[in-house]
Amino acid sequence: KKPDCVCKVDIIESEFGWGQKTDETIYFDNEAEARKYAEDYNKLNNPPRDLTPDWYMFAKFSKLV
Repeated sequence: KKPDCVCKVDIIESEFGWGQKTDETIYFDNEAEARKYAEDYNKLNNPPRDLTPDWYMFAKFSKLV
């Protein structure tokens, strides 16, 4: 069962030639915490903008309705 929440962060795997898939979804009841989690995850795991590797993971923040 999904907890009561206002936001989520999807951890997305992206691989050249295979596309993207959601690896994990994390739910938050606090928007600031969700945004910070996604920002910190992307700082740690994303390559420089001028480099696109064959495989990488990224976090995508979303507000739930």
